[in-house]
Amino acid sequence: MTRNTILYNFAFIVIGTALGIFVAILLTEIVKSVWAKFYQSALLLPYLLSWVVISYMVFAFLNSDSGFINNTVLKVLGMAPVSWYTKSNIWPFILILVFLWQTVGHTSIIYMASIAGIDKGIYEAAKIDGAGKIKQIFYITLPLLSQRSRSWFLWRSERYSFLILDCFIRYL
Repeated sequence: MTRNTILYNFAFIVIGTALGIFVAILLTEIVKSVWAKFYQSALLLPYLLSWVVISYMVFAFLNSDSGFINNTVLKVLGMAPVSWYTKSNIWPFILILVFLWQTVGHTSIIYMASIAGIDKGIYEAAKIDGAGKIKQIFYITLPLLSQRSRSWFLWRSERYSFLILDCFIRYL
C-alpha cells in the first residue's frame, strides 16, 4: 500500500510537471492562433470537474458492455472487447493517465504564466543571433522556468507527502 502511494505520487509529480511544461510551451507557441483560447479552456475544464464526474466519464469509456473504447475503438480495430475492471495490471496506467488528464491543464496554465513573464527582449536577441524556436525553448524558456519548476515540484511534493504520511501512520 505504501509502496503504491509513493510510486503513484512520484509518477504524478514527475510526469505531471514534465507534461505541464510541454503543454505550456506548445500553447504559448500557438498564442497567435484563433484556437488558442479554446485549447486553454479545453485543457482547464477537467481540472474544474469533480472526481465523481471524472470517475463516471472513465466508467463510460471503460465499461465492458457499453463503454466507448470497447464499442467503438476496439470494434473498428477488429479486436475483442476487454473487461477493463478485471485487469489489475493495466490499472496503474489508467490511474496515472486519468490523473494527468485532469491536472495537466492547471499545471500548464501556471507554467504559461511563468513563460509570459519572461522578457521578450531575450527572445528577440536570440532570434537576431540566429536561434530558432527549438534553441529558444532549450536555451531560454526551460532554464528560466527552472525556478518555477522547483517551486511547483516542492509544492506538489509537500501536498502529496501528507498522503504518504497518512499511509505510514495507518499501517504502523
